[in-house]
Amino acid sequence: MAKTLVDSSYISRTFSSYLISDSSRHWSSEVANDIETLKVIKSGQEVTASYDTKVIVNWALPDTAKIVTESASTDADIKALVSLQNSNWQTTSADLIAVINKIETLVDQPLMPLLSDVTTAEGEAKVTFDLLTLALVEYQAKIDLFTLYSAMLENNRSVDDALKATINANIASTKVAFINLTALHTSFNSALKVTPALTALIKLTDESTAANTTKDALLTATDGADIHAKSLSLFAAMPAITDFINANIKITADLNSATDELPTATNTALISALDKLLIMFNNLPTFADADALTEHAVTGLKRALSVGYSVAAADAVIGTHFAKLDINGGYLPSATTYAQGWRCVMDNRDLLHKRIWTLLKDGLPNGADDLAFDASAAGITSVMGAGGLVESTNTTQLCGRSDWVLPSKGQLTSLDTGTVNGGDTIDVNVFPHHLALNPKYDTNRWLSGSLPETKFWYWAAEERNTNEQKTYHYRTANNSSSSDSASKQGDEDKVVLGRLVSEITLSYQLLDSAGAVTSNIDDAVCAYQPETKKTWQLFDNGDLAKRAKYYGQSSSDADTVLAEARQRKTEKLCNKSNWRVPSLAELELLLPVNNGVFRHNNVDKYGAKLCYVTADDAQYGRQKCYNMSTESTSNVNKADSYSGQYVYRLISTD
Repeated sequence: MAKTLVDSSYISRTFSSYLISDSSRHWSSEVANDIETLKVIKSGQEVTASYDTKVIVNWALPDTAKIVTESASTDADIKALVSLQNSNWQTTSADLIAVINKIETLVDQPLMPLLSDVTTAEGEAKVTFDLLTLALVEYQAKIDLFTLYSAMLENNRSVDDALKATINANIASTKVAFINLTALHTSFNSALKVTPALTALIKLTDESTAANTTKDALLTATDGADIHAKSLSLFAAMPAITDFINANIKITADLNSATDELPTATNTALISALDKLLIMFNNLPTFADADALTEHAVTGLKRALSVGYSVAAADAVIGTHFAKLDINGGYLPSATTYAQGWRCVMDNRDLLHKRIWTLLKDGLPNGADDLAFDASAAGITSVMGAGGLVESTNTTQLCGRSDWVLPSKGQLTSLDTGTVNGGDTIDVNVFPHHLALNPKYDTNRWLSGSLPETKFWYWAAEERNTNEQKTYHYRTANNSSSSDSASKQGDEDKVVLGRLVSEITLSYQLLDSAGAVTSNIDDAVCAYQPETKKTWQLFDNGDLAKRAKYYGQSSSDADTVLAEARQRKTEKLCNKSNWRVPSLAELELLLPVNNGVFRHNNVDKYGAKLCYVTADDAQYGRQKCYNMSTESTSNVNKADSYSGQYVYRLISTD
C-alpha cells in the first residue's frame, strides 16, 4: 500500500473498521519497480476477488520532481492560451469597432449587409467564451492542487528548498496568467452583449427606414387600392419596431454593462466605439415615433375609403360566418394578418345587431390581455375602472365603435364555432392569440412528467357576488369548457383575459293597448321594433302566478300560452291581430335585453330565472324553452308536469 501524508485523524472510525473487517473485501494496490498491481485485501490478507469487492480510494502526494515539472508545464500552457486568446480578442475587438464605424458612416443606406459580420463575430466570440469558461475551471483546479502540494511540502525537510521555491514561483506565475485569462473571458462576455445590440440596431434602423419610405409613398398615393395596400404594409412594419423599443431598455443596460466590465487599459478603442454606439441607440425611434407611423396607417385606411375604395364583405370572410375588420371598422381581405392591422371580427350570423368582437393583443399569461377585473384604483391594469380596457377601447373608438362592453356568458359561448377532439370550441383561425389549445399550456395533468396546465379564462359580464365576477373558458384537448368566477380585486390566481363585444342597440316604440305611440312606460303594453317590424308583448309585473303558463296542446286549452295568443288576436292588442309564440331565433334577437323597455323580464322561482317558451318543437312532443338570463336552451312539456314552470312573451309581425 502506498504511504499517505494525510493525518490519521481524518479517517473516520467506519473507514478504519473496513481495513480490519473480517466480512468485506477491498481493492488495494501495490507499487513495485514503478509497476502498479491491483490486489484484494480481507482482514489484512490478500484474497481472491468477488462481485462484492469494495474500493477505498487512497490518495498520495506525487513525487516532488513531478510536481515541479507539472507546475511548470501548467504555467507554460496557460501563458500560451492567454497569448493565443489575446490575439483572438484583438481580432474580435477590431471587428466590432469596424462594424460600429461602418454603421456611423452608412447614413441613409441599408445596414443589413453588415449583419453577416456581426453574426460571424458573435459565433467566434461564443466559441472562445465557452472554451475559456472550461479552461478557467480547469486551471483553477490545477492552481488549487499545486497550492495544496506546496503547503504539504512546506514543512517537509526532506525536500530541497530550491525545489519548493521553483514550485511556488510557477504557482505565482500561473496565478498572474489566470488573472489575464479571466480578463479575456470577461472581454469575450462583453462582446456577447455587444453583438445582440448591433443586430438589433441594424435591423431596427433598416426597418425604420423602410417604414418611413412606405409612409412617404402612402402620403403621395392617390389610388384607393394603392392607399389601402400601403396602409396595411405600414401596419405590418410596426410590430418589429415596437418590439425593439420595448427591448431597448435591456439592450442599453447590457451595452453599459459591457462597457463597464471591459478592462480599460487594453480596450480604449473599443470602449470609445461603444460610447458612440450608445449615442446611436439614443437616436433610435421611440414610442412616439411608432405611434405617429401607426396614425399614418390608420389615416391611410380612412383616406382609401374616402376616395371610393372598400373591401367587399364577401372577400373578408374568415371561418364559418365571420368577417375581418380593420382598426376603423372597415372590411379587410381574408388573408390579412393581425400584424397588418386586423383588429376586430364581425359575426355575420346577426347582421341586425352587427355584433363585432375585439381580437386579443398577445393572449399570453401576464401579457397585454391578462387583466384584473376592476383593480385600477390599486394601480393594476384592469378591464373596468378608470383607464381600463373598456374605457380605453371606447375612447379610441376601436373598429369605429364606442359602445364596447364585456360579453355575457351566452355571447362568449356563441364563439364555439371550432372543434377539438370532436367538441365545440373557439376557432383560433378566427380569433388569433387564443393560446388555450397550445400544447405548451394544454397539458394532460394525469400523465407522469407533464408540465402544469394553464387554463385561459375570459371575464364575463355577469357578477357572481360583490367580490367576484363570473368567468368562462373554452374546451381544449384536455379540458371541457366550464364556468367559474374570480376575484374582482386583481388577486385572482389564474389567467383571465379581456375580450370585448359591441353591437348595435335596437330602438323600440312604446305602444298603448290601442296601438298608439306613447312615451309613458306605465301606459305601454307593447313595444314595436322598426328594423325587424316586430311588436312584442310587455308586462307590468314579474309575479310568478300571473306570468307562468303552460304551452298547451291547442288554443282551446284554458289558461295556456296558446290560449293567451288567441285571446290577444281576438282583442287586437295594440291593434295587432296576428299574435303568436315567438321562435327561439326571434327571442335571441332581444339580447342583450333592454331592461328599460322589457321591465320584469326575469321571473324567479326559488331563486332561479325561468325560461321563455318558444314555438320551436323539441323531442317527445315538447317545446324549446330559452333562458334569457343564462342564454341557454332546454326542453319543456306542453302541459302541467314534472318539467317545471316557464314564462312567455308573445310577438306580432307586420
